[in-house]
Amino acid sequence: MTRESITRYWHAVELLQPQSAPKIEKRDSLFASFLHDCNAARPVMPWAAGSPAHGQQKPKDRVWSHTLFAHLYDSRRVAESLKQLYGADQGYKEPPKTRESALFALKFTEQGLMVQDSLVLSSEAWFLGRALANRDWTRGFDEEQNYLREDIKPLMGGPVDAAMLVELTEKIRNFLGLDDFFSATERYTHRWRSTPIKVKNPAQEDDPLNSFLLADLADVADSLRNGITSAPLAQYLARHAPQQRLHIDDDDASLALIERLAPKHYPLGCWPAEHHLGLVHSQQLAVNTLLHTLSDGEGVLGINGPPGTGKTTLLRDLLAAVVTQRADALAALPRASAAFVDGTPERVSDGTDFQTVHALNPVLFGFEMVIASSNNGAVENVTLELPQRDKIDPSWLPDADYFGELGELVSGKPAWGLISAALGSKARRRTFMPLLLRPATPQTQGQRPRRTGARLAVGLGGRGAGR
Repeated sequence: MTRESITRYWHAVELLQPQSAPKIEKRDSLFASFLHDCNAARPVMPWAAGSPAHGQQKPKDRVWSHTLFAHLYDSRRVAESLKQLYGADQGYKEPPKTRESALFALKFTEQGLMVQDSLVLSSEAWFLGRALANRDWTRGFDEEQNYLREDIKPLMGGPVDAAMLVELTEKIRNFLGLDDFFSATERYTHRWRSTPIKVKNPAQEDDPLNSFLLADLADVADSLRNGITSAPLAQYLARHAPQQRLHIDDDDASLALIERLAPKHYPLGCWPAEHHLGLVHSQQLAVNTLLHTLSDGEGVLGINGPPGTGKTTLLRDLLAAVVTQRADALAALPRASAAFVDGTPERVSDGTDFQTVHALNPVLFGFEMVIASSNNGAVENVTLELPQRDKIDPSWLPDADYFGELGELVSGKPAWGLISAALGSKARRRTFMPLLLRPATPQTQGQRPRRTGARLAVGLGGRGAGR
């Protein structure tokens, strides 16, 4: 089995694991969503007078957002069809479970207008249509979904009524090549979820049906086919090597554990924690191992910990160690201006304006950290908390100040430093860049602080800051 085939298999698993449609539950507050079903051949729109959602109450400062989970079906039928097509799985088996998924999902405003580009196809249904037609399923999902988003705009212009939705459902069934598989439309159900949302700051919803890994896995598989890989990817896809595993619960591992926890393996910096508390041995073992194995090379190291066991605490010490290493690199420069590369400065956009920047010296590269997760909230909790003043011991203040004033402007809370920011969306980056490069402090109100950018380039490790 090759690395490409492993990734293709992973991609297929993700394609065939759509999210279940939300279950209908009793609405227990004005802020909660209201869910109801209607027949797919005779749909009732939630903004219509005869809809069960029409009489639902909501907070005065909110409007309705309607999400349609269209043409619900049981995924066991798809599994049975694929079994007949490809044969039964000869490996691990588990009893088939009922999973109610949707052929597609679509969002509408309170007035019944389709939200542009909100159409999401079921990757499972798309895969089935491709398989039944003996067409390639390794590529094409995103392209066909984007094509449909454009194609349906003339049909779904203006307030959408029941007849338009019936036509859309038939169109998508036909497009996916599943008319014969699903039979009559009246046998199926639409599920509506009506949610009160804030007008000015609506919560962003991720893909309500599919895995967020689909496009990335397809790209990785194509790269592997063309011989393009990396050390971390090769390590991740390699066969398990038992001899490389250290079982910390084994008595024979004691000497190796003691060695890894020896003072010489500790990083030169640690987080200024509350009450000056250090890490417990298991956390320190992880930090020491990370720095020992990955500081000077590429690779991947897995650390598993249930909620509340100190993964964020561990991350703080790792961050402190990286900042300290970078401080050593800065201290080795002959002068402050050596942090930048000589030459013509570049002009880059900060989202609202252009800034003149000088590229950083390559010796300052490699100290960046990206925190990524399938849960946006978890990432934001970490990146927004790290700069806050109450996350370090008060005894370090006011000496521990790492662009604290700018950190407070960016985070909106009292900060001791500007060491992290939530930048996972275009909107967040657009908000962050002007605050970073053109902060409106009492001292700089109405001005552009040209010297601040140079200091921040040294402090943060980005490519952008005026000199």
